[in-house]
Amino acid sequence: MKPDRSESSAGTVVVALVVTAVAVAALGTPMLLLVAAGYVGVYLALGAPEPLLDTLTHRAATARERATVMSVQSLGLRICGSAGALAAGMLAANTSAAYVWALVVAVLAVGALVAAGLSSGDRAAGEASATTEAHHGLVLEHV
Repeated sequence: MKPDRSESSAGTVVVALVVTAVAVAALGTPMLLLVAAGYVGVYLALGAPEPLLDTLTHRAATARERATVMSVQSLGLRICGSAGALAAGMLAANTSAAYVWALVVAVLAVGALVAAGLSSGDRAAGEASATTEAHHGLVLEHV
């Protein structure tokens, strides 16, 4: 008895689906790991300047102003992050994702340069602020 063509076609389809599933799993796993590593790397890179930013904030703001400055800074970061995400999405839809990533890298590079300039130039301002704060404290004690 001859095998039915539909049975052999069904078997071929099943084998093809299994081979495809294995290939997708084999190729997709490294991609998933790469994406996960990139995700973690982005958040580590974005979190790296936080100690510098906190130091700059503590030097620039007096103890009375510090909580307000930190709150405004946090609010500004959330607003700008949301606006940036929306703008990047619209820009990627109209241009390309590579262009958006290049723009993000450029903005972060400018931010790094500004932070480096603030770090070196803010020491004198921080010392002057501390001296002024100490002077005001002495004036208030004598009143």
